[in-house]
Amino acid sequence: MGLPAEVKPDEITASFDNGVLTITVPRAQKAQPKRIPVTAQAEQTVIDGPRG
Repeated sequence: MGLPAEVKPDEITASFDNGVLTITVPRAQKAQPKRIPVTAQAEQTVIDGPRG
């Protein structure tokens, strides 16, 4: 049985009660996007590429 990559392998548990095997495989949180503030100086220089 294959497992997805987003699991917490250290937190997998299994129990066997009254003939029923229960396996718990907790999923890890997906990576959340991180916002990075970008600041610019007041003056900007625009460089045009070659024209032709």
